[in-house]
Amino acid sequence: MTVLVLPPEFAAQIEREARAAFPRECCGLVEGRREESRAVATALHPVKNLSPDTDRFELDPAAHLRLLREARQAGREIIGCYHSHPNGRAEPSKADAAGAGETDFLWLIAGVTEKAMTLGIFAWTGRDFTLVPRLAAAPAD
Repeated sequence: MTVLVLPPEFAAQIEREARAAFPRECCGLVEGRREESRAVATALHPVKNLSPDTDRFELDPAAHLRLLREARQAGREIIGCYHSHPNGRAEPSKADAAGAGETDFLWLIAGVTEKAMTLGIFAWTGRDFTLVPRLAAAPAD
């Protein structure tokens, strides 16, 4: 994957969710489509974080399955997930790597502190994460 097309309002939504959850992690799924060497985000879906730990996230499996089904019915797919790191690091953690599974699945990680937010975007290669550039654009749908 070469690039993720992510509208600025989606990045702003992730920041709002990360700040609202702080000092816990927020999480959600990214709906979109793949076009040759790029992915296009068309919707963000906040999902309840079921993890009892403040520095982990666990997507509600019922919501995850429902969103997978709804995206498929709309001719789209879930292309990634997003979550926040209240420690300010917008990079995958060891826990993220342990939970990764689907090759080319995107991981949007919001490193948030009380004063700032940085958004890192990564794709799982099957063995590790690789950085994915972000192209800001208006939503296509």
